[in-house]
Amino acid sequence: MLVNNRFLPYLYTMMENKRYQLDDGFCVCEYRGNCQEALTGYAHLPHQLQKNAVLICLQGEITIGMNLHDCGLRKLDMTFIPEKTIIESFSCSADAQCLICLFNKGYYEDDSIDNTLIRQQFLITPSYHIQDDAIEEILTLFRLIERKIEEPDNLYKKKAVKGYIQVLMSLGYNSMRQSSALSSQAHASRSQEVFQQFLLLAHQHYRKEHSISFYADKICLTPKYFSQLVLQASGQLAGEWINRYLMLDAKALLLDQKYTIMEISEKLCFSSSSAFIAFFKKQTGTTPKQYRMNPDL
Repeated sequence: MLVNNRFLPYLYTMMENKRYQLDDGFCVCEYRGNCQEALTGYAHLPHQLQKNAVLICLQGEITIGMNLHDCGLRKLDMTFIPEKTIIESFSCSADAQCLICLFNKGYYEDDSIDNTLIRQQFLITPSYHIQDDAIEEILTLFRLIERKIEEPDNLYKKKAVKGYIQVLMSLGYNSMRQSSALSSQAHASRSQEVFQQFLLLAHQHYRKEHSISFYADKICLTPKYFSQLVLQASGQLAGEWINRYLMLDAKALLLDQKYTIMEISEKLCFSSSSAFIAFFKKQTGTTPKQYRMNPDL
């Protein structure tokens, strides 16, 4: 780990929190301690990210609950968090330090990358260790982006930053591909394979499709056999996973304060607001209005 020891202190000896903002669609944050608000820009959780995020843990430990799964990061672990991901919880050690890059679609689009495969892998293995041969280059890219943002009177800084992001994401995807976690997929059981397929489908369709039969049909299984495999792999029924996705999204939308309860029920494709309220109360023991007023109940 010679690269780690040599370049990490040189590139990032963070003494204070910093934010490098290029425009509304792009920023880089250096953070120590709790970087929840740097990531979400919002004090209450759950919260749906409106941008893509790259997060690198430089020191300490960070755990992020997102889309019903925990992502744990230690020194020089990295995660790519796609936009629309719901951050459910966040915790970190006292000595935690991290780098966060937040950017919208305008800063990175690459048709050569199979984004469906990347999202599937993210759901299975949300964090991965940066490969030794990429550490120096990735950390240097963050520094180059920060310096470019601070350049005065540079009309082309946005174009330059887009180029840096292209390289950063390519390096990140390659580290993900090389991660030992990827190779272990070849040994996944049938139930694990079905569960992984289900998670990807549920993440894409849970707002519109609430029935088990929809997902079973997509995977070409009977609903009964499909449910058995999901239960075997995860310890929970498929219907419970769908309900958990709906509840997580509902809570994030309620805390966002942008939508009425009727609008939220429509977004989540309930037949009526009363059906949504009944579902929410059955799951939590409280109404959506009560939760919005006091999410700690």
